[in-house]
Amino acid sequence: MVFINTSSQSSKRLIYSLFDRWRKALCLETESEETFLYEDEALLAYYHILELLSSEYDSQLKKDTETLINDFLDGLLGDIFHLTKNNIEQEKSNKMKLLKEILISEIPIKIKIYYMLEKLRMLNSKSKEIVEKLIKDRNAVAHGREVYQDNIIFPLPPFFPLVKDLYDEILIAKIISARAIASHLGLSNWKKEWTNLLKNLGVPYEVVDDFIQNKCYLNISSEEFINGKIYKVKPSNIFYYTVAGKIKFNKFQEIVYQTIINTEVNKKNALELLGSSILLSDSQNSGLCGKCRQIIKTSYEKQWIDLLDLRDTLKYLENKKIKEFNGTWIRQLLYS
Repeated sequence: MVFINTSSQSSKRLIYSLFDRWRKALCLETESEETFLYEDEALLAYYHILELLSSEYDSQLKKDTETLINDFLDGLLGDIFHLTKNNIEQEKSNKMKLLKEILISEIPIKIKIYYMLEKLRMLNSKSKEIVEKLIKDRNAVAHGREVYQDNIIFPLPPFFPLVKDLYDEILIAKIISARAIASHLGLSNWKKEWTNLLKNLGVPYEVVDDFIQNKCYLNISSEEFINGKIYKVKPSNIFYYTVAGKIKFNKFQEIVYQTIINTEVNKKNALELLGSSILLSDSQNSGLCGKCRQIIKTSYEKQWIDLLDLRDTLKYLENKKIKEFNGTWIRQLLYS
C-alpha cells in the first residue's frame, strides 16, 4: 500500500492494470479446471502481465543502452581510431544516431523482460529459459498453429490445445508473473513458490549443451553422471532434451551408453535411468537394448518403480512421436 500511495499516477495505473490482468488470468484458469476450455487464454493472460510490467522498465533500459553505446564510441573513436576531440564529438553524434536506430528503436520483448527480471533480481539461466518458452507459447496462442493430434494423453480436452504440456506451463507462468509483480512492489509474496520452482526445474538447455560440447560425459564415472557432478547434468536431463527434439537420438545414445551399460540398477538410481532405458529398450544395439530391458524389469520386480511410472513414461514418449522409438518391448511387458 505504501508503494501505491507514493507512486505517480502512471505507476498507479500500471499497478491496477497488473492486478486486473492477474484477476482475469485466475478467472480463466478457474473456469478451465474441469472444462479445459480457456487454458490457452489463461497462459496468454499471465504472459501479458510480464509484457505489461516490462514496459515500466523500458525507459531505463534505453538509457542504459545509450550509456553503453556512448562509452563504446568514446573508446572506439579515441583509443582505436585516434581521432581528435573535435572529430570525436562530430563522429560520435553521427554514429550514435545510427546505433540508436539499430539497437534501441525496436528492442525485442524478450530483452525487455530479461532486463526487468534483472532489475527485480529474478534473472538467471532458468528464468531466461522460462521466458523463451513463454514467448514461444504466446506466439502459438496469438498467431495460431496446426493443433490436430491423432493421439493425446488423458484427460481429454474438448479442443486441441495450442500449447503442449499446458498444465505445467500455466503454473510456471502464474508463479513467475506473480513473483514479478510482488518484487516490483517490494513484497515478499510468492518468493517461496518462485524459489521452489527454480529448484525443481530441470537444468537449462544451454548448460546441457555446454556439457555435451565439452564431452563431459567422457570424463566422469557412471555414478558421477547419475549424481550430476558436472553442471548438475544427469542422464534424465539428456533424456528430456532428446524427447524435446534438441538432442539427436544417436547423440543421446552415445552420451548415456556407458552409464547404462556400467550401472547396476538399485532403488536410488532406478527412476533416474527409467526414461532413458525405456527410450532405448528397442535399440538396434543388442547389448544396450538388453541392459535397458534388464534395468526396467529389475526395477519393476523389486518395486523401485511401479506400473504407473512405466505407463506414464510410455504414454509420454508415444505422444512425442519420436521416430526412433516404437515401444514394442515395453508394450509387451505392460499389456501381454
